[in-house]
Amino acid sequence: MAKFISKSQMEELKDACTFGIEGANKLLKKYVGIQARAYTAYNRYDKNDNFLAYTAYNYYDENDNFLANSDEADIYGLLEMAGVEVRHGG
Repeated sequence: MAKFISKSQMEELKDACTFGIEGANKLLKKYVGIQARAYTAYNRYDKNDNFLAYTAYNYYDENDNFLANSDEADIYGLLEMAGVEVRHGG
């Protein structure tokens, strides 16, 4: 796994996040080897106190070590947990 990404790759990751997590997940795998595994979460409620399911992700590094889930970390925190540095050149 790369221990760094370029500033332009980081911008691409941030842009991908604005259009949905799936695109960002593909870039995380491509650039730094972080794998996203989807699961269905049920810990949200509507105004009538009904459970609402939604898709969340667990993230793992190239050694299959758990890093975080999508409810705990944003893109910056996830990269930090994986030990990935953003280099400002390029």
